[in-house]
Order: sequence, then structure tokens, then C-alpha cells
Amino acid sequence: MNSNLDRIDGVMVWVPVPVPTAAQKEAVVRVVLTYLRVCSRVTPGQVAQIQGLSGQDWRAQAGYQERWIGPFKVGWADGDGLNIAGRDRVGMNVSWPAVQSRCTFSTPTAPWL
Repeated sequence: MNSNLDRIDGVMVWVPVPVPTAAQKEAVVRVVLTYLRVCSRVTPGQVAQIQGLSGQDWRAQAGYQERWIGPFKVGWADGDGLNIAGRDRVGMNVSWPAVQSRCTFSTPTAPWL
């Protein structure tokens, strides 16, 4: 049995607009960093690199962009290249090795069972 199957090893965050404001990009990055700080082991240097993405012009980059920052596979899009439920969205997707994750899925138990 693979004990890593219950571990959270990624997060996708988006805002429901095709063109982001600076505040929306910053919010997306902040949510991603919150997950990384809680669920993984992110260094200050990695945080700085991920934060730096919010200052870039995502519209100048065509489509979905992706790069590795340490053990984190980071992808982002400006509303062209990240399709959520049939619509283009502004967002970020980050994944990390499950074996390093401190977060797990849990199955709630019903008190009446």
C-alpha cells in the first residue's frame, strides 16, 4: 500500500477573470505560499522566487508557463492557457513531492455511524 496516496501534494488557485489585476495575482501567489508553508518545506529563497512571479507581466507571456523552483513544479497563466470548467482563468498550479507533504486528506466520520 502506498502511504503517499492520502497526502496533499498540490494546489491550484485561480480567480474568475481572464485579465488579472496586480492585486489578484498577488492574492493567487499568497494562497499558494500559504499551502506551501503549511504542507511542505519551502525555503525563504523559494518563497522569494514564487513571490517574484506576481510582479511579472503574465499577459506578456503566451499561454501557460511552467518552471521548477526547488522541488516545486510551478505553473501559471494569465487567462490564456489555464482552462477551468471551460473558461480561461488567471491562476497558478503548484505541485510538490507527496513524500514531503505534511498535509493529508481525511475522511470525516459521521457521529451517527
